[in-house]
Amino acid sequence: MGSKEVQTFNGTARPEHKAHHPIMIGLSGFTQPATDFAARHGIILLGRPELKRWAHGNHLYTIIETEASE
Repeated sequence: MGSKEVQTFNGTARPEHKAHHPIMIGLSGFTQPATDFAARHGIILLGRPELKRWAHGNHLYTIIETEASE
């Protein structure tokens, strides 16, 4: 997923949907510009590897904390 999609998500997640912790899921992964933008704006990006860890028993909060710290 590209930067444009993450920017659009950023523009609505907090002001329109009142998200405190916006999380975007992209099964095809994210481009580097999208990842950089998300990091600057506090958006958590989850892809297939993170969803797989969640499906195999890892707590979602642990996965999110790991992603936020990277």
